[in-house]
Amino acid sequence: MVGESGSGKSVTALSILRLTPPSSSKIEGSIELHGKELPTLPKAEMRHIRGNDIAMNFQEPMTSLNPVLTTGFQIAEALILRRGLLRSEASA
Repeated sequence: MVGESGSGKSVTALSILRLTPPSSSKIEGSIELHGKELPTLPKAEMRHIRGNDIAMNFQEPMTSLNPVLTTGFQIAEALILRRGLLRSEASA
């Protein structure tokens, strides 16, 4: 997405991924991916889509990465959870 600073790009992307707080957000309309309506998918199916079909790269590393853990460990963790790899496989 391209747009001016403050135009809502991040909020739009977070909404598509259903990562906005339900208590303070409202998603209306249609968001379709491969014939599936994202706003109505069960949480488990949406978790599968996140990271496999859709991903978001946050611009600010201080808020998106844990400074106590190495970047490699955090990337490996995503591969373990999303792809079912063993830690040694993910680290490689």
